[in-house]
Amino acid sequence: MKNKKENKGTIWQKIDMHILIPGALCLLLIVVLGAVIPREFDAALLNVLDWIMSHFKWVYVLCVLMVTALCLCSANGATSASAEKTQGPA
Repeated sequence: MKNKKENKGTIWQKIDMHILIPGALCLLLIVVLGAVIPREFDAALLNVLDWIMSHFKWVYVLCVLMVTALCLCSANGATSASAEKTQGPA
């Protein structure tokens, strides 16, 4: 088990700025473009979506299948756990 003193510090000391800053800048650029030129941005995103769906539809279907399976498994686990709590030991 790690020493608690090693984990002390602010959240900003734990964040890798080499990852945060480029991601934040990309997100900010996307938001600004969407706010400044919404019609052109919408048209561009629709073109990107059409290209993705024509070339990578199988990835989309696979992701939807995995998310659905995860939801069903977690719902089943939550239902089973709550049933055990209410019924008590056998």
